[in-house]
Amino acid sequence: MSRVLCPHRLDVIDPRWPLDARMNSTRLHHLVVNYVEYSAPVLVEPGETGSFSVVQAHLRGQGTVSSGQDQVLATRDRIVVSSSREPLRMSLTADSCLVLLRIDSSAVETVLTGFLGEDLRQPVRFELGMHVAYGAPRSWYRSLLDCVARVDKRDAVLVSPVRIDRFEQAMIFQLLAVQHNNYSSVIDEPVKPASARLVRSAVELIETGSGVPPTEIAVARDLGVGLRHLRAAFKHHRGATLADHLLGVRLQRARRDLLTADPREVTLNEVTQRWGFDVHSFVPWYQAAFGETPDLTLRQ
Repeated sequence: MSRVLCPHRLDVIDPRWPLDARMNSTRLHHLVVNYVEYSAPVLVEPGETGSFSVVQAHLRGQGTVSSGQDQVLATRDRIVVSSSREPLRMSLTADSCLVLLRIDSSAVETVLTGFLGEDLRQPVRFELGMHVAYGAPRSWYRSLLDCVARVDKRDAVLVSPVRIDRFEQAMIFQLLAVQHNNYSSVIDEPVKPASARLVRSAVELIETGSGVPPTEIAVARDLGVGLRHLRAAFKHHRGATLADHLLGVRLQRARRDLLTADPREVTLNEVTQRWGFDVHSFVPWYQAAFGETPDLTLRQ
């Protein structure tokens, strides 16, 4: 556990309980998904994690978690989001089963800097507790549990570099959006849209070449503008979102591959993975865009 997460102190609170710890771990790129059981009441003290933040979600049991001056009771309906620069301490019940999501601080800073279009004045500090029984936090939490299920099933989507990059950026940005932090007021602040000329430059950048188009953050970074300004500009000048335009380009390129592929040699899964799609969401998107199923296109 120290090797995967960080060096930490672990004490069994009640010696009458035998410690029978187990851990499963999968690294994506900047996220590490972990499943942990201790089978004994334990006190875990990582201290300052420094290079990463942790989302701690109880599937069973509960725990008292402190980070800096804050303390919360973590349950199935209240998960924990730690800040990398504040000492972390957890007292967990014997029946605790946890999902621990390690998020590299550098990835959080990259996503937030790309969105704002400016350097960060101070490290990101999250509010410690997140209620996940309803609303936007529940949707984010369900995405985390869906990721855990995919890891457990060895879903091929999570070995696709394109899919992983987009998934990680979406998870990190949505966490910044739904969990209160010291940048929340800036994230929610209305902005002036970028110019129509910049939108045309973005479209040209996205549609140049024949490979996988860049992510939203990469487009904004290459144009030297904050993603929030570029998103507002697409909405203002084109009446559509930047994400929708990127999705349309990926669908068009996936269709090109399906039309030219030999169905005896190429599968639908191979095409969807190449363009960063989950096959289950790809099918309805494709059918809505082109009026036929991708299977039919491939057979043609």
